Parts: sequence; structure tokens; C-alpha cells
Amino acid sequence: MIIKIGIVSPIDIMAVNKIRPLKLIKGKVVPQGLGATFLTCVIDELILRGHQVIIFTLDKEVKEETVLLGENIKIYVNHYRERKRALNFFKTEINLLKKMIRKEKVDVLHAHWTYEFSIAALSADRRTLVTAHDSPFKVLKYMPSTYRFVRLLMAYYALHKTQRLTVVSNDTANHLQKFKFYNDKKIEVIPNPILIRPELLPATQKDGGENVIFASVMNGTGKLKNPVVLLKAFQKLRLKFKNVKLIMIGEGYENLGIMHKWSKENNCDIGVQFKGQLIQEELIQYLQERVDVLVHPSKEESFSLIIAEAMSLGIPIIGGKNSGAVPYTMGDGVAGILVDIKSVNEISEAMEKLLNSSLRIKIGIEGHKFARQNYSLETVANSYEQLYKEIYSVNRG
Repeated sequence: MIIKIGIVSPIDIMAVNKIRPLKLIKGKVVPQGLGATFLTCVIDELILRGHQVIIFTLDKEVKEETVLLGENIKIYVNHYRERKRALNFFKTEINLLKKMIRKEKVDVLHAHWTYEFSIAALSADRRTLVTAHDSPFKVLKYMPSTYRFVRLLMAYYALHKTQRLTVVSNDTANHLQKFKFYNDKKIEVIPNPILIRPELLPATQKDGGENVIFASVMNGTGKLKNPVVLLKAFQKLRLKFKNVKLIMIGEGYENLGIMHKWSKENNCDIGVQFKGQLIQEELIQYLQERVDVLVHPSKEESFSLIIAEAMSLGIPIIGGKNSGAVPYTMGDGVAGILVDIKSVNEISEAMEKLLNSSLRIKIGIEGHKFARQNYSLETVANSYEQLYKEIYSVNRG
């Protein structure tokens, strides 16, 4: 069954363009898009299976409707305001999305995130499949602002209109039901996909002894990401094991950046390399070649792609036992050690345990197996494709 699928979501247009060359048929430039790079492989897989994909998205750089066309793919793009979006509850963005959606007749409409993209899609078609990627009250808790409160209200509005919902983790499902965002008991969990690269052997096959390299990959340096506790835990570990190293990767962790300066001022920089941001391809290669253990100190995750990616590489994880969907993503500890992520002692003790190469290899192999079974692109695409077929059949009936 071949289906014409409409996807309403932020996307990484440049990433799509790399694997599905796009021709600009309306507008002046090919925009970057708003991210959500992980959707690129899903879009490509759906096209490989013979489906046609129409994408409706937004971008901060474009000022007018822009249309791109490729083989079995078409992308509509319009303007996403830099500021003051929340003042009118994203009404401007919602109206632009609705206008684009109504230009195409699709068999199934699928909106990602429970905010402006879902509201626009549901306004065009109440039968829209919605995927929730976060827990709105938790987002507001860790990033309190009027903007986040507006987003919370938008999520309530969107989800009360939603007839068919998927979420990226059990934790997200529980949150949405607990706070009455979504009253239907039927919520399907479909995690975000990762590419399982057959050419990459599990990383933990290398034996570093006590010369173990730990790494953390995060964007942002606030209390939610919790880097200070990790840096203190690592310094405690180094008091006993002088050869261990910690690499900090991501936005805010550049050489001489904000966290590097903090670390120097607080004597937490010994043995620590501040690497900064890496593009996806570089990041995967770097993790595979250099890193023995991933430490993820974040206090909250709806689904952590970096944890899933590290698992696919056979890298054991240290994550928070109370950090939202982190235990779910790690297979309830199959892929590593779950700790109180607020505790310097517990993080340090877990790092010390994983100096044991036999334990690292054992956990890494189990994590790799779990990721292959649960997070592979084929598994995720199969789940979405089955839902699309069900919705299409109901819509036709």
C-alpha cells in the first residue's frame, strides 16, 4: 500500500537535501530548517519504501513561502519569527502552516511535537497523528518562563483535540496522562530512531585499563543539564586514578567557553578536555574511536538520542535513575549504571566501577543488542508505517 504522507514538523532541511537532493521551485534560498535531524532518516526510509512524503515546516531565515521538490518528496517552508511568537500563542506560525497544508491532499497527516505544528495540523485535519516528544510540565519546571507557560497551554489545547497519539517513551506517556493532557488510555510508544551502523564494532572491544576516557555530550550548561556535579565527581575519581580523562562535548563546552572557565575557576578542569560542538558524523566517529564510557548527568529527558546512539556503539552509560526517560532508554540499566545524578559520590563510584574493562565490555554488548532491537530505523519505521496504514484505511472507510 503506497501512501501520501504529510509531515508537519521542524526538520533539518539541509540534512534532507544531502540524501534526497532538492530543487528550489519557489522562493530565493534553500533554508536550513529548525532541526530535528533524527527525522531525516525516517523520511528517507519512508521514501525508500515507496511512499510519497510532503513536509510542512518553518524556518527563521525565509521571509516568504518557499517550496522544494525532490524524488517523492516535497517541502513547504514559511517564516518562523525570531521573537514575540508567544505573544499571540504562535498564531502567525500556525496560520502559515495551515495555509501550506491546505495546498496538498495527503492520505495521512503526522505532526511532531504538541505545540504550533500539531495545532496547525489538527486544524486542517482532526484525524492527524500526533507524536509527543516532551513533557510540558517538566519543561516548565526546569525552564520557568512566560514563554514555556504559553507552550504548556498550547500542549493542553493540542492534545485535547488529538485522536491518535504516539510518544517517544513510557515516561512521556505517564506524564501526559497524569496531568490530564490526554485522557485516552491508548498511547503507543515509538522511540526516536537511530542508525545502527553494521560497519562499526562495539566500542568497548578496546581495553583501556585505567586509561579510560569518559565523555559527556550535552547542549546547554544550566541546572537541567547538571554539568557541575559531573565535573566534581570526575575530580573525585582523579584523586584515586590519575590517568582517567573526561571529554565535554556540545554547546557551552568549547575550549575557553563558559564551562571551561567555570572549571578553571573552581579547580575542576584537571584531566578534562572541552571539545565543544561536533557535527553528527564527527560525533559518532569520535565516540566510536575515543570514548569508553558516556556519562549523562541531565536531570530530565523525554528520550535521549545520545544515550541511544552510544548504546548502538557498544558504549556503556552512566545515567540518572530519576531523570525522566533515561532508565527507559537504557533498558532499565541493561546499558549501564543508573545513579542519583545529583550525587557526586554516586557518579564517581559508578565511573570507578566502569574502569573494569570486562564489565564495560559486558554492558556495552548488552546495550548494543538492546539498541538494535528497540531503536533501529527499521523498527521505528515499521511502527509508523503500520499506524499510517491503519489511519489511511479508517479515513477511506
